[in-house]
Amino acid sequence: MEIFGKPEIKIINAALTQFEKQLKTISKDSPDAYALTIFVNACGDTNKFQSNRFSALMQFPQARAAANELVCLLDESELAFKHAISSASSIMVKHRVVHSDLCFG
Repeated sequence: MEIFGKPEIKIINAALTQFEKQLKTISKDSPDAYALTIFVNACGDTNKFQSNRFSALMQFPQARAAANELVCLLDESELAFKHAISSASSIMVKHRVVHSDLCFG
């Protein structure tokens, strides 16, 4: 695994902080919560950005806003995005937006 430098770690942590803030606006077990879970799981399972899943979030504005905080990391690097996706699953479990068993594809 590639080690991130301080600037990259700062960018990743900032994105995860914003993701967590957006997550707090999503109601537990709501359609947005499930849509976001599907997106995060798909990206984590395939270990890459899933554009089709992200596009599907157009119907779920709160989920899309949260996911966008992670997707912006693709401008930094794909590795930063992958790292953030794995952390996003843990954050979603912590906030119990959906049942924790659903957060690990």
